[in-house]
Amino acid sequence: MSDLLPPSSFSPFLPSAEPSSGGAVGILSRSLLRMPHLAEFIGSRPLFRPALLPFGEQPISALAGREGLTSAFKARALAEAHNLPYIALEDGFLRSLALPGRDSPTCSLILDDVGLFYDAGNPSRLEDLLNSSGWESPLLMAEAERAIRAMLEGRLSKYNHAPHASPYQLSTPSNRTRILIIDQWEGDPKVAHGLADADTFRLMLEQACKAHPGAALFVKPHPLTLAGKKRGYLTALAAERGLRVIEHDFSAPSLLAQADEVYTVSSLMGFEALLQGKPVHCFGLPFYAGWGLTRDRQSCPRRTRRRGVTEIFAAAYILCSRYVNPVTGKACSVHDIIRLLAGQRRQNDANRGYAACLGFSGKAVRKAGYFLWSTSGNMQFFRDANAALAEASLRKKTPGHARVVVRSSQEPEELAQRCAAATLPLIRTAWGILRHPVEAPDALPLSLAQDRLGIYYDASRPSELEHILSDSPLLKDANLLARARALRESMLPLYAHPAPENDPEASAMLEELDRADANRNGRPLIVVAGQLVATPRGKDSRVEGHEREEEMLRFLRRKNPDALLARVVFGRSGHRVRKWEPGPEDLRLRLPDPGPLLYRASRISALHTVDSLAGFYALLYGIPVNTWGTPFYAGWGLTNDALAFSRRTRVLELDALVAGCLILYPSYYDWYSGQFCGPEEICHILTHPRPPLPLRERMSRWIRQNLFWRFRDNSLPM
Repeated sequence: MSDLLPPSSFSPFLPSAEPSSGGAVGILSRSLLRMPHLAEFIGSRPLFRPALLPFGEQPISALAGREGLTSAFKARALAEAHNLPYIALEDGFLRSLALPGRDSPTCSLILDDVGLFYDAGNPSRLEDLLNSSGWESPLLMAEAERAIRAMLEGRLSKYNHAPHASPYQLSTPSNRTRILIIDQWEGDPKVAHGLADADTFRLMLEQACKAHPGAALFVKPHPLTLAGKKRGYLTALAAERGLRVIEHDFSAPSLLAQADEVYTVSSLMGFEALLQGKPVHCFGLPFYAGWGLTRDRQSCPRRTRRRGVTEIFAAAYILCSRYVNPVTGKACSVHDIIRLLAGQRRQNDANRGYAACLGFSGKAVRKAGYFLWSTSGNMQFFRDANAALAEASLRKKTPGHARVVVRSSQEPEELAQRCAAATLPLIRTAWGILRHPVEAPDALPLSLAQDRLGIYYDASRPSELEHILSDSPLLKDANLLARARALRESMLPLYAHPAPENDPEASAMLEELDRADANRNGRPLIVVAGQLVATPRGKDSRVEGHEREEEMLRFLRRKNPDALLARVVFGRSGHRVRKWEPGPEDLRLRLPDPGPLLYRASRISALHTVDSLAGFYALLYGIPVNTWGTPFYAGWGLTNDALAFSRRTRVLELDALVAGCLILYPSYYDWYSGQFCGPEEICHILTHPRPPLPLRERMSRWIRQNLFWRFRDNSLPM
């Protein structure tokens, strides 16, 4: 919830964003009680079925109900009988990625203690706000304009699962005017409360045909109608008149962008059309009608002011809506939800279609499958490249795109040439750059890199990350850089930590380092970050990693004879490391992760590495980094490099590097909530341990991981 104007400014009983220690909010519906993060939404403790106990024994401050449920009528009557406020709960205007369901919790709720925001027959909190004055501050309007721009750029709507329509979806011969008519589902309470019925839809269709005799008319059904869950009002009427019905579910913003005018009864798409500057004809009375923005068939005497689209957005989306991040479970602002949904939308769109996956072992199948899932896609996992290519080529002929996804470390020879010959995109994958601070053997991956050009750690060919860092204009965007700076600052306390208590070998090595550091008498402490034998990043395009490390160590001993040289390799006990004979005063350390060294960042004079990931984290802590190979973070003006990078000519700030490597390039998945997310959510959940999942959810996920992934077609939701 935005702190520009808290909810309590309009209703004294509505709790603040923090849960109240006083009275609870009574709930009569068990299904409402199971809503994820309900306490965070209402700002107070929900109490189930308070009518079973005397009210005097319970500090009930209000009763709440989900509109459309039978329990809401009972809760309203009970609140009136006991002279308590009643809070109507309704999904917000930015709800989720997918349609409502068990795996699609809402991101926003509208809490109304006056009425219902879509009930034109009675006042509502939103209507009272728009009729009042004094809240339209310049700061609030600026925040609303920023949110509108972000929504339009991300092409977001209430539901964001549908693919974007092609630019010619509403194409017409001779450039005829395109009229988009919005249908709704039968029984939608927003229709009746908008003072409309089935005859209103018939009238709207007739008026649209009459007012635009030479235009092309398109009927847009509701997503629930296209999903087969509801019936629409206009489907049969449009068929009778020979009008074109959009038979596939496309995103609302992509269709509205192609329309010249929009007709609606009370759909939210009407307001989204206003955000795009489209003329809107309203035949009902939705919350945005009656303020001088729309061409209204009906009038509402209570709505007396003239309002602009930014003011209505600020009142509806910021002041009257509450937002909770479904990944962190914490209250947030509309900007956070726009960022989250835009990221989920991008990842969902990237995963659409068919994926023939190759080179994944049994455990990697279960892990990677969640990162590759989409609301309208499926995948198969193969061991044989011939079978994968044959199936992908067959699927390429059907609607939707097909691609081959390969684990980069297991890519067969000539796979790229064979995919190019078959005109199939080849996507290389690897676990991303953002890792667990302490890598446990059974830790689930946090991020996945999907690259159509190469892969981020292989400098022998360009990669999408290199393309982003070299050419993307986004790295000059002030908002993105501010986001990267905040992300970097949130990572600093996370990745620097003392010696692990459960690793006595590493603790003993660090104690030896501390003793040597205390006795170095002003000599510089130089850390050499080594590389495990098994990792593919140990080789670069021009020189073997082992030879490069030997050359680096000889150079450092020759140039810094008085320095304390500490050679460190990262990995669990038992991992093989390259042979290296330390000098008489050199230290050789084996650590599970770079955290203990980053904890001593202020004492380290420099870090040298061939291409260890530790170099990237060292940059975040201000440690001078020298590279002797071709890591992804070298060549951008932030490191001292022994090799030249002909393709990397752009000089970047540290925040721009963080933005490209951690925000724009990889995808992230939260295993607890089962949703795509961003690096901010990953950092939050790493620092805030969460309770175990309920037994029912754990059993459901076990079944999906161990049974459903064995099917050839994995099109089931996560």
